[in-house]
Amino acid sequence: MTDDLVDLGPHEERTPPSGVFGRRLLETRRARGKSQRELARVASEIGGVKLGQVAIARIEAAGRTTTTEEATRRVTLDEALLLCYVLEAAPAAMLSPTAGERVWITPNRGYDGSQLRNWLLFADPALVRRPGRRLHARLELVSAVEVYARAIVDALRSGDEAGKQEAAAALEEAILAHHKRIDELVDEETS
Repeated sequence: MTDDLVDLGPHEERTPPSGVFGRRLLETRRARGKSQRELARVASEIGGVKLGQVAIARIEAAGRTTTTEEATRRVTLDEALLLCYVLEAAPAAMLSPTAGERVWITPNRGYDGSQLRNWLLFADPALVRRPGRRLHARLELVSAVEVYARAIVDALRSGDEAGKQEAAAALEEAILAHHKRIDELVDEETS
């Protein structure tokens, strides 16, 4: 991984994604003027997933540090995306911690809001923290992807199998070169 570990003291809270989502669900549901019962009903009707008021309450409780483990419930990915859809909320925002906090993906890997969004979008949480050469490398890759994707589409449209294969091979080569370049930059930054 290309990001730095953050060492917290023994008494500092490490909020998991389900805890951040629970807190954001509570905030967003209230901001939208929906009750737990109403949210559960609409989500169940739209999504075909049985969610009751108690389930919503337990998912929200995962975001409170004073709640016992027995009173909480981890949200599934299907439920999280359904609840985002019903509330018309961006999933990345629902997973992002508040300013000054981190969401802990593993016991030793925590991301702030910017890092989390970059990880979700680009698989690189450090993109914003060290924008210089990494951002330049990312933009070079995006340009190459656009060119090769256009070539693949054109080849598909015209039935050019050889052109499609050449463009796909060039795209793969560009991606591998990008990963190698990022690894080199990480090595330079950490040495």
